[in-house]
Amino acid sequence: AVAIGADAGLTSQGNDSVALGFGAGKSLQGPSSVAIGANSGSGQGGDNVAVGFGAGDNQQAGAVAIGSNAGASSQSFDAVSIGIGAGASRQGRSAVAIGAFAAAVGQAANSIVVNATGYPLDNEATGSCKIAPIRDREIDEDPDEDEFLTPGHVLLYDNATQEVIKDASGFLTA
Repeated sequence: AVAIGADAGLTSQGNDSVALGFGAGKSLQGPSSVAIGANSGSGQGGDNVAVGFGAGDNQQAGAVAIGSNAGASSQSFDAVSIGIGAGASRQGRSAVAIGAFAAAVGQAANSIVVNATGYPLDNEATGSCKIAPIRDREIDEDPDEDEFLTPGHVLLYDNATQEVIKDASGFLTA
């Protein structure tokens, strides 16, 4: 184990772990974990990555948090959060949050949030995907550009919830 910085790897730093920065991996840093940045990576379960100020505190095994306060509290097994404040609190198992404030306050297991709005976007529905923003297709766009479209599944976007939904029927209804 390697610890560089005041209070880095202070108590219970696991084998093959790295803690760089003030208070990085300060307590209960699991084996084969990496914590880089002030106050990052305390309470890592093992095989974790936490990079950024306050990133990855209380991570379950296999979680990755990159960005200031990404995965800051209660990041579950195999969850990934990338961006400032992404997956900051209550990120579920195998959840993915990308972008500033993506799933900042809560994210269900096996869900995806991609956020480029600059505002928090959460996802409490297991097995779902939220993306914001998504460009509207202009009515007057060149119809020849649609030649690549083939029959099959249609992606629907709910403006109210920012959720992307697959419709296998191939029919659009109002």
